[in-house]
Amino acid sequence: MIAGPDRAEVVHGSTVTEPVKFVPTIKVIGIGKCGLEAVNYISKQGLTGVELIAIDSDAEALRRNHATTQLIITQANIQERAIRFDLDVSFAMAANSRAQIKELLSGADMVVVIAGMGGTTGTGAASVIAQIARELKILSIAIVTQPLPLPNRLRAYEGNRERFAREGIKLCHIYADALIVLPNPPIEEAETSVPESYKRADSLIYQFVSGLAGLINNQDSIIGSLSDLRLLLFRSGFAKFGSATATRRHRARIATELAIGNTDISNAKGILANIISDGSLKLSELTEVMECIQLNSDNSKVIQAITYDESMGDELRVTIMATGFNLSRHLYSGDSK
Repeated sequence: MIAGPDRAEVVHGSTVTEPVKFVPTIKVIGIGKCGLEAVNYISKQGLTGVELIAIDSDAEALRRNHATTQLIITQANIQERAIRFDLDVSFAMAANSRAQIKELLSGADMVVVIAGMGGTTGTGAASVIAQIARELKILSIAIVTQPLPLPNRLRAYEGNRERFAREGIKLCHIYADALIVLPNPPIEEAETSVPESYKRADSLIYQFVSGLAGLINNQDSIIGSLSDLRLLLFRSGFAKFGSATATRRHRARIATELAIGNTDISNAKGILANIISDGSLKLSELTEVMECIQLNSDNSKVIQAITYDESMGDELRVTIMATGFNLSRHLYSGDSK
């Protein structure tokens, strides 16, 4: 559980030990094809400060994965006809491995669950993992993708997949503390290649995970406290995430506006704004970020964090996670932001 002081000291008589820095453990779990691809992408970027775990029902896919910890989940006597679009089967495959999953989650302070909704494994298994995390009092964030949109003439078949995905999303919403549903590419980008579309999703997931890891594990990060972060995310429900980078003049304002434009933070109950920059960050830039946020959502509880990263150079990145939105509106109204 993320709780308690960031530093602790032990007193034995008149002897005081060196303060111990509390470093939370973040476990990133990819489930099914989409989740495994995201974990591979994160691994290739060389991200540190997180433990990568891959879970799938396909042993061959796991052999090709770069995660250091892996788990294969199956259910005996599954009929082939029952596998596709059957939420009970997808849920049961993970539920039958609860003991192993519980062991994998043990020791974590935060769990990030990544899965594609609409697929055979991740659609039900993601919610099982979030459920186990809740039982263990581990803060959990689920990041899921939706089936790519198809023309109406093809929906007679794929409509089942979309309904299957929605049911999986609803289950994740019930059990995860925070749920992020990545938006599909807009209609005007219909000519984007399928591999490029998947890569874009993996990149967004990486930005979120790396920003979170940097925020929590970087000793130069500035944030109220880890308990503040838990307060924002605990049982916060449907959330949205946006990230953007800018450089040179007005970089803070431009990056914030772009991040908000990708997120739509109006009506958010809580907002985490993480500013990532090298040591050149100015007080005036912090003001610009907060002013942009207040213009778009003036009734939200806002936690502002700063992460110093010398590799940013002249660039400044703003990542925003906004929580407390209505999931039904997103699923049924076409609200993709």
